Amino acid sequence: MLCGNQFLFSQKTRIKKVTFCDNIPAFNSIIAKGNVNIIYRQDNFYSVTFKTEKQILNEVFSSIKVDKFCLKIDASKLFENEILTVEIIAPHIDTIRLYDNASFYTPTNVWLKHLYLENYSKKKSTIYVNSKEFYFTCTGHSHILLSGIIDLLFIESKSDIKLNFEVISKYIHIKSYNNSKIIAEGKVFVCECHSYHYSTIDATNIICGRAKAFATEQSTINIKSEEKPILLSLGKGKINFLNNNAIIIDSIGIKNINKIND
Repeated sequence: MLCGNQFLFSQKTRIKKVTFCDNIPAFNSIIAKGNVNIIYRQDNFYSVTFKTEKQILNEVFSSIKVDKFCLKIDASKLFENEILTVEIIAPHIDTIRLYDNASFYTPTNVWLKHLYLENYSKKKSTIYVNSKEFYFTCTGHSHILLSGIIDLLFIESKSDIKLNFEVISKYIHIKSYNNSKIIAEGKVFVCECHSYHYSTIDATNIICGRAKAFATEQSTINIKSEEKPILLSLGKGKINFLNNNAIIIDSIGIKNINKIND
């Protein structure tokens, strides 16, 4: 059962699966450390299920709590071969922070408008989203996979994060910073790419109607579109385009804009 902000586990129970549904404090963010696999499904109630060996659960149970609308899971005491699986059902999650070997996965599409994912884990995380408008900010030094049908998609990547996404969309707006790398696939009417400070955006594998690209601070953008892309390079930003022709806004960075073969 749930007592205050702490989960209590019966030492006499032999089961390897424990579920809490009633009276769970509301939460909209998650912090996970250690060997934790988080599986998130969306519904209009809260449920948290722990799956692991009993002795493993005993080790980490005192470190699992809901505090200030945040579900905190600390499994950093576990050995490499010990894994805690946590199945979460909640109406909405807007912030996720992952460390050590923690991972986050949505087995079905979830409906989100905002998500901040901080992934300093060694494991990749996978997110499936259906949404009319989705703002996704990611940072860290791990790998994230994003997929879904999203009418308006706004992506911002920071640090050394690697993001692969495959979506069907009307409009995609991408900003990449600080050595982050984004690889885009799918279909979109309009795609705008802004790359800063050694980051990379590869949008050559996405079917795109119209495209705009702005690169600066020694960043790189690879892009293609059905119509002529609109390109601007400043501060040693590099743009490679696959079209026969392009519209170059300013000649100051024209030497850093190159046509490449498909």
